[in-house]
Amino acid sequence: MGQMYQDAMARVRKFGKPDLFVTFTYNPKWKEITDALLPGQTTKDRPNLVTHVFNLQLDALLKDIKDGVLGNVIAKIWVIEFQKRGLPHMHILLILDEVSKIRTAEDYDSMVSTEISDPICHPKAYETITSCMVHGPCGPDFLNAQCMEQGKCKKRYPRFFSEETRCDVDGYFEYRRRQTRIFVDPKTQRVVDNQWIVPYNLHLATKYHAHINMEICSSIYAVKYLYKYVYKGPDRATVVIERRANMPGQDNNAQVIVANGEWQNRDEIKAYLEGRYVFAFEASWRLFSFRMHDRTPFITRLAVHEPGMHTVVYNDNASIFEIVNSERNQKTTLTEYFQANIDYPLAREVTYMDFPSVFTWTNGTKKWTIQQRGCCVRRLYFISPSASKRYFLRTLLTKVKGVVSFETTINGVVHDIFKSTCIALGLYDLDDEWNACLEEVVGMRTGAQLRSLFVTILAFGVPSESCMLWDKYKEHICDDCKVALQHRGIVEPSIEQIESWALHSLWDALAKFSKTLEDFGLPTPYVAFD
Repeated sequence: MGQMYQDAMARVRKFGKPDLFVTFTYNPKWKEITDALLPGQTTKDRPNLVTHVFNLQLDALLKDIKDGVLGNVIAKIWVIEFQKRGLPHMHILLILDEVSKIRTAEDYDSMVSTEISDPICHPKAYETITSCMVHGPCGPDFLNAQCMEQGKCKKRYPRFFSEETRCDVDGYFEYRRRQTRIFVDPKTQRVVDNQWIVPYNLHLATKYHAHINMEICSSIYAVKYLYKYVYKGPDRATVVIERRANMPGQDNNAQVIVANGEWQNRDEIKAYLEGRYVFAFEASWRLFSFRMHDRTPFITRLAVHEPGMHTVVYNDNASIFEIVNSERNQKTTLTEYFQANIDYPLAREVTYMDFPSVFTWTNGTKKWTIQQRGCCVRRLYFISPSASKRYFLRTLLTKVKGVVSFETTINGVVHDIFKSTCIALGLYDLDDEWNACLEEVVGMRTGAQLRSLFVTILAFGVPSESCMLWDKYKEHICDDCKVALQHRGIVEPSIEQIESWALHSLWDALAKFSKTLEDFGLPTPYVAFD
């Protein structure tokens, strides 16, 4: 999943930020499901039926997107998400071409609506909106609602009425919500107006009769949300394994275990099993081998490794001798790049990073061939500065053209140490490597991970201008601090509070290395927290 997230960011670098973010949730009241249920059954009793119908609906939606109902899509990323509670759903990110880009308020309003549709002109859409696209109930009268936190709705409902679409200070779109129609929710008997309508697309709402939330993307943070389980990890549960029995003279609630025919007390340590929590819908989805994710266009991943230190894929029944001596196992995108620079004069005109724009990697033959057509998106595997040799090798491969081996000759001197080569070429000077490292990862790491990397750079890299690095990248280093403070009850934290929260985190992490912020000339937190 981590590699797929980096692939997604490579597409964003190539084509630009996503334009549309679509969430498609299955509807338990789909006719295909309700007609197949036996008397007394609910959808929870038939996960196999739910997953089959949902998969068919996903295929239909993806075909519609491919056919251009939302515009000409040049890049697409989607993942399936399952939760312990709630319904399975799919998140889709779409990048449109220049002709289909959404630029004006009229474009926004034609693509996304937050108003109750006309029951006469669009009766199917009206049925979908009133049954599937209403948020709540929540608010002061429903403090136990899942979306309520600190007495307020996390999703910011009810929204304000607005005569036109505009972008707020946080980069979120406030869609047009006019005071047009109302209806009475038959379940709660509450009056619902446009303030409670979740953004939707009229065509998709009409066709699919399901909760399909559509949002206009304002930043690349939607990609981080899409792959949030890279950092969060799957749902997990701890199961305690006990055997309860009665021992002579002991009450019924005593915890004992039988071992070797003897009674043994288990007062302090219990046997337990920590495992991943898999809900019935997810288990069924995986048993049927339905796709969990997909993305287009294809990404070429460029290997970066030291001589003889590359990854090898082999069958478990193959012998070590066969694995080690296989000619195919000795070939990688990097070693064949060296060979291509010997065979093709054209290859020497581009760096390894840009190589897939001219040549195509064929995995079957493990060779680079001159590209005939198509668009290729490529990326180098990310290498942490802590992996010193490979890090400097990667730096060389992004700058030097026509490399034919792991050794490089500069001014008649052969360099077989990658760091010395970088120094000889002027690629390693003062804080350049730390700037390059942070510049690359700000788009693919969360604020917490950036803070961890920044501490590693401070503790082991000893940059000469630590304060300059902080000033340049603090916006990204603090990108999750606002949410953390909001969870602590600070509804609208100031810039000083956000930066102070990040500095406190850096302070705590540096303390493990017996260092402080002052050691690196970094500012002390402006605000103290409990």
